[in-house]
Amino acid sequence: MAHVNRKQYLQIFGMLFVLTILEVGIVYLPISKGLMLSGLIGMAVAKAFLVAWFFMHLNHDAPPIGKGVFYSFIFAAIYAVVLIAEGAWRGGYFWFFGG
Repeated sequence: MAHVNRKQYLQIFGMLFVLTILEVGIVYLPISKGLMLSGLIGMAVAKAFLVAWFFMHLNHDAPPIGKGVFYSFIFAAIYAVVLIAEGAWRGGYFWFFGG
């Protein structure tokens, strides 16, 4: 088993904590809902990447495995955004598109 670098874990914890504070804070900013959702989705993706890369130890795997996981994650994220956009469009929630 690889040596646990506690300092690195604490740094990642700090980044996750800051991203969580930013997620809570962005809700109270006077910005459009589309911009707010984009920011929240971006921060959620960043947090998911940090957890997968460091706490699931993808940074220690062989490059083909890491690339496979990375491309699968990107595909799933794009697919989720497309499904959310389609649901918003069909459901009449045009605020998502700025209208």
